[in-house]
Amino acid sequence: MRVLPSQITAYIDSAFPWVCEHKAGRSQATEAGALQTVVDLLDELGAEFLPYGDNYVKLAAAKSEIKSELGAWEGRHPRGASDALGRVKGYDLHPVQLIRQVMASIPDQIVPESVAGLEFIRDEAVRIELQADIASVEALLHAGVEGRNGDCWECYGGASPAHAS
Repeated sequence: MRVLPSQITAYIDSAFPWVCEHKAGRSQATEAGALQTVVDLLDELGAEFLPYGDNYVKLAAAKSEIKSELGAWEGRHPRGASDALGRVKGYDLHPVQLIRQVMASIPDQIVPESVAGLEFIRDEAVRIELQADIASVEALLHAGVEGRNGDCWECYGGASPAHAS
């Protein structure tokens, strides 16, 4: 199963509430499970959602910092050890804060290059939203999305069962 950026952000918000409050944090070994979950979720992130440029570097640095500390905690100490996971070198943020920052900047819906155009719409936000809507419809049509009762929408001529004649 693939994970969306907003799902990772939501998990971080629930597991590490201090991140939402923009407070400095230091994770202890008792949070190893939650930190491993963040790493696992990042591993399940669809390739189309991977950031590029500086955000990719931030994500890689934060993930590596977490994995390194998880390995150290596992090898040296039982849960409850006093070593703490602090800030990512070069970014002055806790790895979870950095990951949340990057994930929050990535939309859940990537508009493929095949859905170009609409330049006649001057409002960029509206144009992007329409492109995303078109991409969603194209993806659903391509996948042959099933209706609520397991019936393919195509069986109803593209109309939902409630609107089929």
